[in-house]
Amino acid sequence: MGRFLSSPNAISVPYCVKVYITVFADNDGSNRAATDANVLIKFQQMVSQYSNHGICFVLTGIRQINNSDLNIQDTGSEESEVFDLRITDCLNIFIHQQFTTPNLIGTAYEVLNNDAFLSLLGSAIDSPNFTTLMAHEVGHVFGLYHTFEIHPGDPFHGYESVARTGDCADCDVDGDLLCDTPADPNDSDGYLGNNTNASCIYTGTKLDECDVLYTPAVNNIMTYGRDACKTIFTAGQGERMRYFIGTESGLQSVMTQNSSGIFFPITISSGISYGVARDVYTIQPASGSVIFNGTSNYTFQSKRVVLGAGTRLSPSVGGKIQIKENPYCN
Repeated sequence: MGRFLSSPNAISVPYCVKVYITVFADNDGSNRAATDANVLIKFQQMVSQYSNHGICFVLTGIRQINNSDLNIQDTGSEESEVFDLRITDCLNIFIHQQFTTPNLIGTAYEVLNNDAFLSLLGSAIDSPNFTTLMAHEVGHVFGLYHTFEIHPGDPFHGYESVARTGDCADCDVDGDLLCDTPADPNDSDGYLGNNTNASCIYTGTKLDECDVLYTPAVNNIMTYGRDACKTIFTAGQGERMRYFIGTESGLQSVMTQNSSGIFFPITISSGISYGVARDVYTIQPASGSVIFNGTSNYTFQSKRVVLGAGTRLSPSVGGKIQIKENPYCN
């Protein structure tokens, strides 16, 4: 599958990110990692969590791939295998039935994944919990660190101190490198979550390196805190993500134009592809016709799709043309 190339237009905030989701099953089609219905629930939750930060999404498709090996994903050695299955020019979300790494429920493979893909655990997608899992891993793809990040192997970036001014202040060089996310005492034992009660009140007693009591934000999506408490990104996190989306070539490619379309005569009789825009997608040649017939299988999606007088949609058996409004980018 590939994107149908058409006349481009400008890109502005909110950035509209094209997403393609792949759900794995075993070779015979059994043991599907997650249902489409639950995938859509988690996707809508992510859309809402990004909506205040100038980033929205268009879902270009969901497919099932029957591959028993990749349904059980070794994230340490099989990254290249899912890399090769990406739909080009989309943020690719892969959903697996099992990870070989214990307790892992999602990975972006690296912070700032310029190749724009990630993997999630199917049971977490099917669960009513883990409502920020998709948003969390997409945050990593777009350049966000955990709020407790210590940058292993980097001697110049370590634990973040609580102070935002004075000699102890280091929020711009330690932790997640952002000063509007409070320092986070989390560790591998889940300290933040274990010391946050059902009312989302932090009760921990850890002190930072300057002997100041931590006062973490238990509601931040990039913590490892209590799942039910996590709801927000900060303005600084939103700004960081938009910066990388707008400047990194691999992430730029997953954005769609504000408006786009097909403005020249052409006949398409086969192939699978899509045309998307944030605000309006127009099929209107200056002269002649745009014809989709035969086994062509195309989807056109935007807030508004305009079909001009020269548009002819007449697919035969095996062909399909879909005209869809994008409900995820208001």
